[in-house]
Amino acid sequence: MNVLIAIDSFKGAVSSLEAGLSLKSGLSINPDLKLQVCAVSDGGEGSLEVLSQNGIGTYQKMMCKDSFGRDTMVNVLFFEEEDKKCCAIETASMIGIQGQNPTPNTVMTTSSYGLGQLICHLMENQISKIIVFVGGTITTDAGLGALQALGLSLYDEKHELLANHANPLMDFDHFDKEKLQQIQNHLKKIELVVGVDVNAPLYGTYGCSQMYARQKGADEKQIQQMEGHLRKLDEQCDLDLMEPGCGAGGGLAAGLKIIGGDIVPGFDIVKHFIDLTSKVQWSDLIITGEGTINDQTLQGKLPLCMAEMAKKEKKSIIALCGQKNYTDKSLNDWFDGIFSIQPSICSLQEAIQNTKVNLEEIGFQFGKLFKRNHHENRS
Repeated sequence: MNVLIAIDSFKGAVSSLEAGLSLKSGLSINPDLKLQVCAVSDGGEGSLEVLSQNGIGTYQKMMCKDSFGRDTMVNVLFFEEEDKKCCAIETASMIGIQGQNPTPNTVMTTSSYGLGQLICHLMENQISKIIVFVGGTITTDAGLGALQALGLSLYDEKHELLANHANPLMDFDHFDKEKLQQIQNHLKKIELVVGVDVNAPLYGTYGCSQMYARQKGADEKQIQQMEGHLRKLDEQCDLDLMEPGCGAGGGLAAGLKIIGGDIVPGFDIVKHFIDLTSKVQWSDLIITGEGTINDQTLQGKLPLCMAEMAKKEKKSIIALCGQKNYTDKSLNDWFDGIFSIQPSICSLQEAIQNTKVNLEEIGFQFGKLFKRNHHENRS
């Protein structure tokens, strides 16, 4: 049996490749299995690492501001496409939530300004195409901070200019339309591709504030405040900011769309670069997963993307996770089984520390099961 292991990173614990290799180690108890590990990503944290591990491009360090306005060095992946100089960047590396303990104050003080800075630097380097993987951010500012860095003036309802060292969405009322036009014209020099890790709209029940802002520290009052300002932004743009994906990265995808960005599923970008379709076609069984499988998984997270490919190619698929916590039972329809790797009740810290061991152990158990079934079928 050909088994494709394509698991997303378990945030704070293991990378996609590490997760896959740990599972492979356990499954290797069964010599009848032909195992292939493929590092994957849905466009969120770890996307550049996945491309690099698959032989795409070379890294270069560049400086910009992080979400709190501090200088930080980030990896930019440079590559060529049809003799054109291109690059890929990852918002999680500069304005990411990993390792943070967000509070309501975090919501007020964080901004995507650094991303706009980095785009400016890249344009100075004569880049023809920029891929921005949007996901894993701590910010919910609809990309307005990035637009400030690109030169857009934002105002509150008193027509006072908003500062660029805090979350501009919280006091946003309107922007300078003439200046926006200038920025849009300037950015026509490049192809801006926005790879999103969820298919959320800008606002509403499944939007960036109501669906995701709580995990970034927002309280209920802040969520309602952001909802109102997100609607204002949508009303002032001649674009559909309720398009699936606009809510990714705390609405960052919508901000990039305003300046000409083309929103596409980040998974589709990765899938193209690593030739994932041929790997799925080779397999008889796909094992996917990520740290947590919950209702947000249905918003276009990696396990669902893999399940969609499996369904198209008529392949069996199972999902593994560190935490299994969903109420939408339609998730079960996408998989032949969803399993938590936790052997017993434990703290989050213990779960993180034991991720590799637990992946190897569940692989060992599946390997024994598949071996037994194989022998019974032969007899």
